[in-house]
Amino acid sequence: NERVFIMLEQGWIDEVKNLLDTPWEPFIMQKKIIGYDDIITYLRTQQTPESLQKMIATIQQRTRNYAKRQMTYWRMLKKEIE
Repeated sequence: NERVFIMLEQGWIDEVKNLLDTPWEPFIMQKKIIGYDDIITYLRTQQTPESLQKMIATIQQRTRNYAKRQMTYWRMLKKEIE
């Protein structure tokens, strides 16, 4: 959760804003890179404090889900190696 806040404080939204209307935007939306598609959606819709909080919560949840999948993969790999 903290990592998402740090990235936002370091200008993640501005980074994504610079990718709007470039060839990167459809690529990012197609690949569903964690957070980037959520920020694009946020920037393309009405920006309210509530929608910002929802965007942050969604990115945090997707990040946790991805981390859990990674941990599961590494545990499974470790068992196979042993």
